[in-house]
Amino acid sequence: TNLWYALTSFLEYLRSEEWEVTFVFDGSTHEFKDDTYKVRAESAHLDADKVVTGLADGSENVNPLLAGRMIAECLESMRIETVVADFEADAVVAAVAQERGGMVVSNDSDLMLMDVRGFIDVQDFLAISEAAPSFMEPARLWSLLGLNAQDLGIFAGLSGNDFVDFGELKFWHTWIRRDFTAGLPALQVVAKFVKKCRQECVRINHS
Repeated sequence: TNLWYALTSFLEYLRSEEWEVTFVFDGSTHEFKDDTYKVRAESAHLDADKVVTGLADGSENVNPLLAGRMIAECLESMRIETVVADFEADAVVAAVAQERGGMVVSNDSDLMLMDVRGFIDVQDFLAISEAAPSFMEPARLWSLLGLNAQDLGIFAGLSGNDFVDFGELKFWHTWIRRDFTAGLPALQVVAKFVKKCRQECVRINHS
């Protein structure tokens, strides 16, 4: 099929350039994210309906039927290393990248906050044969936000997550703007809030 040919050609190109690639996949879905998965499934169904009825505008993302199985068989036939996480793969992706000293290639922005060598967006990586992909160093992002590694968990949770309705977080983001510079992006406001909390904890511990 066209998908098989495209994938094998791309992987052969990476091999020719001496890239070592490991694919990490999500495992079982977690009940805490049932609502998130439901929304994603509904969105996928709507996209499929648009394509079938001729109403698509090009922004739809519809995976071919059995694409996942075909990709798995392709990786196995080419003896590409694969890892399947127990649940969501984020932490496993970061662990594999740390172990190998490699880059993370993903469209999941959560991995931009993990302690890895670098993050490459999937779309940039897919065009690697045309131009060297740009990559972002998470440590530099932390530095720009004035955060340290210990701040990242609370920063990520307060910025947005799958367990709290974003409408509620958006209200909270608006509320904390009263104490910080107006007009800043929400992420910078949250970073300032986290830094202020850290400084207050240090003050209390030393008082």
